[in-house]
Amino acid sequence: MNDLKLNEVITKIENDPFFKLMNDQKNEVNLILFSLNFIERNLYKILIAYFKGRETKKNVLSHKGFLGEFVNKAKMCYLLNIISKDLLYELNKLAEIRNELAHTTNYEHPFNRESIKNKISELKIWENRDIKGNVKALQTILSESSIARFRVSVAMCNFFLGPYITKHKIN
Repeated sequence: MNDLKLNEVITKIENDPFFKLMNDQKNEVNLILFSLNFIERNLYKILIAYFKGRETKKNVLSHKGFLGEFVNKAKMCYLLNIISKDLLYELNKLAEIRNELAHTTNYEHPFNRESIKNKISELKIWENRDIKGNVKALQTILSESSIARFRVSVAMCNFFLGPYITKHKIN
């Protein structure tokens, strides 16, 4: 992923069916859960393709397995050199958002909640050293909307998982 141009990345993301499905989520809670479940499913598929032995894969990656949690799948992908450190950072931040939502009974407008807004303000995958372009302009736009910042972060995480999924023909 060397020498990516920001405008090319954005164009690819905008044309990605996942991004379109994500944008169809009108409810904020649905947006968070749909988006992060999709990313977690891709991490699962990557690890299933990587590991050998069907039963072992199922046990290790099951909900009760030691890689059952979103963040543990991300960490394992990093340890296997599948994802970069900055992508791991971003996935960890997204997992914190999902985890906070999972441990509350107040689902009304999560993007307006200070604790979630603070976590979203720490998302920064577009600062990836491989992306060239007017990142500062993007940061300015994204600083105005927690929802936009969240959507772009998730879409870019999915974008950076893409090459591994394509290379290994993972469905």
